[in-house]
Amino acid sequence: MRDHIKTKPDLGVPLLIICVGFLFLAVIILPSKFELTNAGYIICGFISFFIFSGLWKIGHFELKDHLLTKYQLLGLVKRTVDLKYLVKYRTKTYNLTRVQSITSLIPSKSDKYRNPREATLHFTNSSKMVLDEELIPTKDFDLLLEKISLFSTESTLLA
Repeated sequence: MRDHIKTKPDLGVPLLIICVGFLFLAVIILPSKFELTNAGYIICGFISFFIFSGLWKIGHFELKDHLLTKYQLLGLVKRTVDLKYLVKYRTKTYNLTRVQSITSLIPSKSDKYRNPREATLHFTNSSKMVLDEELIPTKDFDLLLEKISLFSTESTLLA
């Protein structure tokens, strides 16, 4: 049994968000030759927030013994929870095959962008943590869920 698991980040969704944001920013700034009105500054602010949300999604998870750490914003922000206090976890699969999503632009051999899974961990102090399959490789997500299930007293699988 491995006591230390460190997942790799999946950059598909975050890079798509960042690239689309920079594309919109270029469309706003370049034709105006960097002379923006107040409305232009407001629009650029919203686009910058969109780009920041893409940077926020770049992260990974690390499981060391019974401590699960979630890193976000390129690893600058971290949150650690103790799996000893895990009460239950729920795994939910979203069906996005009928919805024309921007994630359909990401080339992938797996189904994880069309049917992403999300695991919500509930702890005794009423806190929770969400594990999103779109942010890490599927094999790492499955391995994390397998290790987390060893700590859980109750698990729920939703389709």
